[in-house]
Amino acid sequence: MRQINPSGGVAGDADLRRIFELEKMFKVTRATSYALPTYTLGDLTKLEVWVDITQAIKLFTRTLTYDGSGDLTSVVTFDETDGVTLTTTLTYDGNGDFDSRTKAIT
Repeated sequence: MRQINPSGGVAGDADLRRIFELEKMFKVTRATSYALPTYTLGDLTKLEVWVDITQAIKLFTRTLTYDGSGDLTSVVTFDETDGVTLTTTLTYDGNGDFDSRTKAIT
C-alpha cells in the first residue's frame, strides 16, 4: 500500500495514475448509473453505485466515516469490478479545522 499526501508526499506515477483513474471512473459512473445512498443519523455513510436500477451489477461501494464531532474522517471507495480500494483519510487540528488529506490505494 502506497500513501500519498497531496500537500507534499511522493508516490510513483503508476499509483497516482490509478488514483486518478479510480476517482474519475467513480464520478462518471455515479453520474450515469444508479446510486443508492445510505444515511445514518442524517450523515451519508454509504453510497453504492449499480449499473442500473435493477441492482444486478454493483460497480462501486463508497463508505464514509465520521468522528464524534461529526467531521468526516475517512472515505473508502471500493471498485467492485477490479477489487481496488482507495482510502482517503482526513485529519483535523486541535481547533477542529481541516488539516490534511492522505490517499492510499491497494
